[in-house]
Amino acid sequence: MDLRALVPEWIRTLTPYPPGKPIEEVERELGIRDSIKLASNENPLGPSPKAVAAIATVLADLHRYPDGSAFYLKRRLAERLGVSEAELIVGNGSNEIIELAVRTFLRPGDEAVMADQAFVIYRMVVQAAAGTPRIVPLPPVEGEVTFNRVRAIVGQRCIMSTSASCRVWPLSSSTKAKPARPRSVAISRASPNGHA
Repeated sequence: MDLRALVPEWIRTLTPYPPGKPIEEVERELGIRDSIKLASNENPLGPSPKAVAAIATVLADLHRYPDGSAFYLKRRLAERLGVSEAELIVGNGSNEIIELAVRTFLRPGDEAVMADQAFVIYRMVVQAAAGTPRIVPLPPVEGEVTFNRVRAIVGQRCIMSTSASCRVWPLSSSTKAKPARPRSVAISRASPNGHA
């Protein structure tokens, strides 16, 4: 029996995320050294000394299961941001938060709008949830996704169809789109006539 026949088509046709090479491998291939890696959102200056100190204080507790609910972090964030803990979602990196959002709001067959230079994970997560990524080309100069640009390509099953939801999601470093404030995020389901 071919197990691939059991896998839905939208999963079977996923293209794996192409990770970058380790910096040591690039240096070996190019015959260089002392490189600074600017991809993968890595800090070329190394970890913050405060982070290293905080990690050192919990090393003796590595045998305990981590707090998946981020109890203390959510408490402090709620105090600092002036919101309730119930309004916060904490994840293991941006990929998990993106996947939670897509799996929460997207239904099979729905469309999700994103800029052509957006994080590649958006497309992959939407496809893995049986959705259709709808790509909005960014203008070459101003680099901002406008409401009219989005409205021109969205279909009747588009779930993330407002410019606010498109702007708030990070784009690549080559764009100049300004993120919306977190509280201004608007995610709406389009009505049957294609309008939110």
